Amino acid sequence: MLGFLISLTEQTVAENKRLIERMAQTGSRYAFTSLQMPEEKPADLQAVLLEIGACLKAHQVQWIADVSPMTFEQFTLNRLKAFGFTGLRIDDGISMADIAAMTEEWQIILNASTLTAADMNDLMNNHAHMNRLAAWYNYYPRPETGLEREAFIKHTAFIKSYAIETGAFIHGDGKQRGPIYAGLPTLEEHRDLHPLAQYLDLRDCGIDTVLVGDLSLQSATMAQFERWFTDQLLLLHVDNQSDFAWLDDVFHVRRDVARDVIRAADSRVRLAQRYHPIAAEQTNERLRGCITIDNAAYLRYEGEVQIMLTDLQADSRVNVLGQVITGEHSLLRFLNRPGTAFAFSAVK
Repeated sequence: MLGFLISLTEQTVAENKRLIERMAQTGSRYAFTSLQMPEEKPADLQAVLLEIGACLKAHQVQWIADVSPMTFEQFTLNRLKAFGFTGLRIDDGISMADIAAMTEEWQIILNASTLTAADMNDLMNNHAHMNRLAAWYNYYPRPETGLEREAFIKHTAFIKSYAIETGAFIHGDGKQRGPIYAGLPTLEEHRDLHPLAQYLDLRDCGIDTVLVGDLSLQSATMAQFERWFTDQLLLLHVDNQSDFAWLDDVFHVRRDVARDVIRAADSRVRLAQRYHPIAAEQTNERLRGCITIDNAAYLRYEGEVQIMLTDLQADSRVNVLGQVITGEHSLLRFLNRPGTAFAFSAVK
């Protein structure tokens, strides 16, 4: 599940509507908005909230409000429901007894970053509807303050032991949020990674809902998410691509995964038969991310397509076809899994 953030003041209503439409096309089913920004005046937000809420409802996207005691000084629960909010993400300062009472009518998102066993016991003792609870981590705008990976994995497993779904944030590669403009990930090690790599890593960590903490994704990145959700296929962008036509295809990773290279399981038969003999061309050094094809000198390996996971020396039997762009190298470890589908798109 993918979600996204809607800022009420950093983007116009028109920009937010375009974002909602585009993210809904990717299969996104959650939007997240903070209602505890001190610089935002509730009186100025009424019309904006109603218009955005109607747009989200039309696209069947659930809308989660990030709330604190300050929020309830400005808005009643009934007013939030009238705007179109379907769930509340509870920040600090609200008692577990009050949160349990809210589960009578609301989907409640707990703060996973600070959730304890004592909190869970309080919720159960106060007869919370456990099937209406989830837990999402914070995002961390300031560099060096994001969560440490192993502690995050351990804490996520603790939360899921209560059969509660979890959520966390990735940073976007489009328009970023102020005032720091350094991305809004949950994990610190994600701050410089490709958004889809962050998504896949959080899924590996046990996270159920991944939300984009910034204001947008680049259109090329959105297309990658769409291909993953639609076809379970990793789309890689290629620079310095040769004129060879054989990259315009869908490949699958071999089931016997190699250490140094990603091997396409179905390339050898298709391409060797179609293009034999494959002449030796561009047999230069094979750097990490390079895409290669074995030429006729490699005998029965002729036609095998590979992606380099490490730097390798030049080999007269191996032609270099192009290079996965550097910003997508972080996707390669998620690609190198048995049977994973992948395809290439030339950088325009």
